[in-house]
Amino acid sequence: MGKRVIRLTEADIENIVKKVISENEVNEQKGKVIKIFSKKTKGKKTLSSKNYTGEVNPEDMDYIESNEGPMLKLMGGRSENNWKDVKEEKPALALAAVKEFVETNPEDKWNKVYVGRGRETEETTPVGDDVHPILPFIFPSLKSPSESYFQDNYYKPTELFTTTFNTDVVEPIKEQSTQLTQPKDGKPKMALVSLTIKTSCSTLPNGVSPDGKIYTFKELSQLRNDSTKKYILNKLNEMGVDTSNAEITQEFLGENGDGTSGPKWTGKDSDRAKYEKYKLLDVDIEIAFNQDTIPESTEPTTQVVTDRQYVIRFTKETGFDLAIRLPIFRWYKKRKTRRPPKRKARMGECPSF
Repeated sequence: MGKRVIRLTEADIENIVKKVISENEVNEQKGKVIKIFSKKTKGKKTLSSKNYTGEVNPEDMDYIESNEGPMLKLMGGRSENNWKDVKEEKPALALAAVKEFVETNPEDKWNKVYVGRGRETEETTPVGDDVHPILPFIFPSLKSPSESYFQDNYYKPTELFTTTFNTDVVEPIKEQSTQLTQPKDGKPKMALVSLTIKTSCSTLPNGVSPDGKIYTFKELSQLRNDSTKKYILNKLNEMGVDTSNAEITQEFLGENGDGTSGPKWTGKDSDRAKYEKYKLLDVDIEIAFNQDTIPESTEPTTQVVTDRQYVIRFTKETGFDLAIRLPIFRWYKKRKTRRPPKRKARMGECPSF
């Protein structure tokens, strides 16, 4: 009796895996790719931008455009995007790659071209003298972002909001301010550099607010975001912080894009407590201090200049790839209470000074 051959497609194998997972009551599983077969590499040639530097003339660029076609057909989407950057940032590498491909392809018969981003080299260069210490503040920094900072179904800040903001932001700024002298040029002692406010609701249905309205998730999240912005700007102005040149970013759509974060509401009253942790208030603030003396806690007055490196690889592969992806079961983790941020300033320019 001869052997019986059963042919399975990738979809068949994936369905079998799903069935096994289901029958064994596996509830949560991160997506994972399992390789069954892999291509084998029979030849390889690698070029790095570290080895090819210098400028290229217009004639060389014409040569690249005229001869890159066969290479492009062997690239994936990401490699194509990286190849565009190579031509712009590392034209000497692009020229060498095209010449190498034209010369070797008739014999080596490459069937894949990979263009990848390599490591970045860093070089520090001094910046101008007109820089100031900029200190970050996080609100809330000690308490969970999911605490009750607003009235239920409404956008008015609660007492917890005001007391927490006072502890996390107001008092530390006042402490820093007492160490500064009033500038003689009439400019402010402190200025808001950036303010980023993130808010979102859980997917629990909104009820009637104190003003008699029922807001959508997006409306409520945006109103809470605007209320937070107004409160913070008013408080900072009261302390003499100039806010006129600040970069303000407001994010209120949440991870679901409709003003909410977390899983869809099940409709079960017994599950309500599980959804409270997905409401969110998260604020990042940067304050610049107008002083000439640079505190020891600040970073050096230098900026980092990066030079991205690229790698181009020609390969000849045989065989084929076969892999299956285990199903993804999304699960949500409760956001941990953050630790107090390190009050380490950076140096930067401020348009208010």
